[in-house]
Amino acid sequence: PRVTGVQTCALPISGVDVKVKMDKMLSYGVHSEGPSLSLLEQMLSQIFLPVFSAKGKQTSNILATSGEDQIRNELVSNVGKFSSQVSHAVQQLTGGTQLNIPQMVIESVEKAAEDYDLINQLESAIAEWTAVLASAIQRETEKVTTGRGPLAEIDFWRERNAALSSLFEQLNLPNVQRMIEVLEMGAAHGADASLLAGFKLQFGELTKLYVETKDNVKFLTTLERHFKNITYWRTTPNGSLSMILDTLTPMLNALRMVWIISRHYSDDARMGSLMERIANEIGDQVSEEIDVKKIFRLPPAIATVKIELARTVLEQWKAVYLQVREKIELSGRDARWEFDRKRLFERTDYMAVICGDLKNQVEVMDDFHKFLGPQLKAVTGDAVGIDEVISRVTAMAEPIEGLQFDAFDKRHSGQWAGVNAKFTADKEQIERATRAFIDTSFKKLRSAEGAFELLQNFKSIKSEGAINRQMMDKFNDILEQFSREIDTTRAIFDSQMHAPPATRNQPPVAGAINWSRSLFSRIRKTMNRFNSTEDDMIKEDAAADVQRKYMAMAKSAMLFEKAWFSQWSETVDALAMQHLKQPILKDNDDGVVEVNFHDDLTRLIRETRYLDRMGFNIPETALNVTLQEEKYHTTVEGLRNMLQHIVGVALPSTLVFEAPIDRKS
Repeated sequence: PRVTGVQTCALPISGVDVKVKMDKMLSYGVHSEGPSLSLLEQMLSQIFLPVFSAKGKQTSNILATSGEDQIRNELVSNVGKFSSQVSHAVQQLTGGTQLNIPQMVIESVEKAAEDYDLINQLESAIAEWTAVLASAIQRETEKVTTGRGPLAEIDFWRERNAALSSLFEQLNLPNVQRMIEVLEMGAAHGADASLLAGFKLQFGELTKLYVETKDNVKFLTTLERHFKNITYWRTTPNGSLSMILDTLTPMLNALRMVWIISRHYSDDARMGSLMERIANEIGDQVSEEIDVKKIFRLPPAIATVKIELARTVLEQWKAVYLQVREKIELSGRDARWEFDRKRLFERTDYMAVICGDLKNQVEVMDDFHKFLGPQLKAVTGDAVGIDEVISRVTAMAEPIEGLQFDAFDKRHSGQWAGVNAKFTADKEQIERATRAFIDTSFKKLRSAEGAFELLQNFKSIKSEGAINRQMMDKFNDILEQFSREIDTTRAIFDSQMHAPPATRNQPPVAGAINWSRSLFSRIRKTMNRFNSTEDDMIKEDAAADVQRKYMAMAKSAMLFEKAWFSQWSETVDALAMQHLKQPILKDNDDGVVEVNFHDDLTRLIRETRYLDRMGFNIPETALNVTLQEEKYHTTVEGLRNMLQHIVGVALPSTLVFEAPIDRKS
């Protein structure tokens, strides 16, 4: 196929629709000239795999019809497998050396052995074969594995297998074997036996090398899936280092089986080298995933998870290895794993330590930012001072983001130790500045309620402990502030309780009670925050004094409410009956006839409505009057209209009615 453009289209709904859309959007055909497998291999590796693997705009457009990463990952995986199979076929077909085999048909070995010219021709051929074999063997034995990862090991043996299999298969052709038999029999008739001996020596070396190569390819192929998981984990559906973590146990168990069964990977040198490649790959993948210079730009929660996962992968690599090694030792049947642990784990162990340092640094900066947040500004009121400390916290990451060396390289451990020490020193300086800032700020607290709330919030913030302990030490300062707030509230209450200020449009009794409740609610909210703190804090002497003052204030407010309501409820029924028994009409001082609905009844109705909403038990007579408010209103208005019509005078308004009370009874 030949891709001519990148377009998007809707999902086809039928087979005919598929054909129409494919014919319209793709140009395809057959390569008529050249090595088609090689061309296909190049297109797969250089066009399709890069396009499908890309996560940029081009790939998202190609796959816009699906919109699912899982489809893209599955496509990449399948194309990768197909590309690997094509590459292997190309190696098998073109990677070997072609021997110059005489074009002859030997029907009788005995007769051919007596043919002098034929023997000379075969001796020339076998001398050439011997030289070719020696050159091929030398070339293959001098080759070294390229690449650091375990997949390079598989590629190395596959390439060697492709190079040797062609020679081995050519020399094992039936006609070639008869040629060798002719030379063996011709030695009795004067043929050069040394040529045949040299050929057999080289052929024996070739056979041994080929058998070893074929055996290694067979066993390493069983590990290829695991090696791809730790190398190409970004193309998997989850796309995280957890793929490597999940692969470690099955991979090492598979390595154990290869160690037991394989004839050539059962020695420390070769298996140890493969293990070292796995360690290199894991280290490289973690180093690529955890970019030290960019990790602080991520949200702290995401950065912490990534770093912790990376450290877990590094630590589990060693832990799972030791578990499998222990299984081998406990079995008592197989050779023990005695590989060089320094080569396997020195780098990954050091990287795990660096990940621990990075996680600590991210958490420290996150704790500072959480602590120095809007809540602290609201409580202390010193936004400028807090912003100054925040800028110092942000600057803590600058030396790490500007590193000029690889933090995961142990050769630079001294330099990293210096950077980490500077971070720690900066942290301690900021802690001291923050603690001094807290000492100053909490002495001028605006609100004890806000401070209690802040304490509760900081209980859930993970920190190094110094700042958190500093906040908890401020508990007594907050109690002192709360005690002052209770004293202030008590002073206001005592000075105004005999003539309490009422809000606008509220009747006297309900207004007085509402004033008392509003005043008490200021300290009740703070007390609720106080009661939600830890028990050991509540047991402090200052806390006991605050509780005593609060209970005294609560008792006074309760007695105040009872006194005002009792005084009103004891007289309201008699007052209502007194005014309801009066004549409906009366003469005022000017001799004008007016409706005799007393103002006390209007106040009674309003008091009843407000007190009922506050939860008081209203006396029956007052309740009945209030429930008939609408009826009274209609009657009074009707009487006024009647008087105006009869007498022809304008009556003053003496009654103000509100909305009827909403009661079920």
